[in-house]
Formats: sequence, C-alpha cells, structure tokens
Amino acid sequence: ASIVGQVVTHEEGEPLGLATVALPSRDVRRLAREDGTFALRDLAPGPVRLRVTRIGHTPAETTLTLAPGVTRLRIE
Repeated sequence: ASIVGQVVTHEEGEPLGLATVALPSRDVRRLAREDGTFALRDLAPGPVRLRVTRIGHTPAETTLTLAPGVTRLRIE
C-alpha cells in the first residue's frame, strides 16, 4: 500500500513544504517536498495514524485504513 498526497496550510490552502509526514506506530517518516507533496510507499495494509508537523503550524492528525494500492490525501 502507498499514501501519496499534499500538505497545505489550513488558512489559505497554500502548499506547506518541508513538513514531516509520519506514521508513528510504524516508525515511518518522510519530509514533504517544497510544494507540499509526499509519498509513503511499500506499507503493509491495515489501520494507521498519520501525523503531520511543521514548526510554526498546528500538527494535523488522522486515522485511516490502508488498502492495497494507493491512498491519495490532501492534508490541511
């Protein structure tokens, strides 16, 4: 399974680059590109908690169930 998406600001919906996108329970972390896009690949299907952090911004967190294939997200 994979998660691909983009991190954007909650206020304006502008890309939020260099945010950390993490699955804490699986010890997986990636840094979003400058345009806010990210990809987490080769993940086992099942439930996960996804957390996004960046200095100066309120952390965002969501829970989802990964299925085989690609899950697409836009995170504010």
